[in-house]
Amino acid sequence: MHDENSSRGRELYHEIWKTIAAHFYDLPRLTNWAHWEHLYDERITDDQSALEFAQIMVSSLGDLYTRILPASELDAPSQGDEADGHVVAKRLKGNIGYIAINNFSVGNIADLTERGLKTIADCDGFILNLSDNQGGSLGRAINCLSLFIEEGPLAELVFRSESGVNLQEFYLVNDACIMDAAQPDGSVEMRPYVRRSCLIANKPVALVIGPDSASCCETFISAMLANRQNAHGFKGRSGKTRFCWSFGERTSGKGIMQATHNILEGRARLRVSVGKFKAPDGHWFGDGQSDQRGIRPDYRVKGRQLKACKVALRHMRKHLGQTAAAA
Repeated sequence: MHDENSSRGRELYHEIWKTIAAHFYDLPRLTNWAHWEHLYDERITDDQSALEFAQIMVSSLGDLYTRILPASELDAPSQGDEADGHVVAKRLKGNIGYIAINNFSVGNIADLTERGLKTIADCDGFILNLSDNQGGSLGRAINCLSLFIEEGPLAELVFRSESGVNLQEFYLVNDACIMDAAQPDGSVEMRPYVRRSCLIANKPVALVIGPDSASCCETFISAMLANRQNAHGFKGRSGKTRFCWSFGERTSGKGIMQATHNILEGRARLRVSVGKFKAPDGHWFGDGQSDQRGIRPDYRVKGRQLKACKVALRHMRKHLGQTAAAA
């Protein structure tokens, strides 16, 4: 029985080793990964000891987000479709719309954002508060972006799979969201997806961002700002120039994506950092730990997000007043 338990434990340990070898995003950190494969073979007696040694192995990567999930997290309920608190939309004085998106984790976050934005879509300008948004699903973030952007580049995603390194580039056109998927063998496949209609085309947006804006939220922010930059030399179909500015403090700098792997039919679950989020211009936000590049705001506002919101609102009112005077 002891030999059987030891064999099962070694199997579990090795599967964790193999999963990280195939998927972990940062190849330089795997340079000495072979050293760990059989390091504890003689000391593993069962699944519990296998997981203890595997945790030491995983910790050697120096990545806080790659970890074996404890039992307390295995049965944690996932966030489903909810309606309260995730999106706040209201109309401010001067016909300026305010909308806060608090995450991209909730399954119906794009529906909630669209519903809220429709109530204020006739406003002349918008304050978009993302300062509490720590990310979630890149697909949901991109789905929300289509409500704010007519056309243009959105994001790059570089990730590892068992077949090698994959690159996905996302951009919006008039009637679709396009993903160009470059495979490890060099082939490229263009995949179109149904997009939502842009509700605030050619209207100015002031973004409120901060240290808690992280992960795919940073992708969302960079897409908004990249299309602002493009707008300086490009006018949409309406002939009007788009504007967008950012206010607050530098974002988190967590530009890495995690995936959860079910190991040997549930004997363990492993969360692995598998890829990098990048801005349309290729800027990487960082690993959220030792390398936190993030996104620096156009207008730095230190302190609480309420202060940044007020500065953004003043800027928007000034811009709209200048626009009205020019007209």
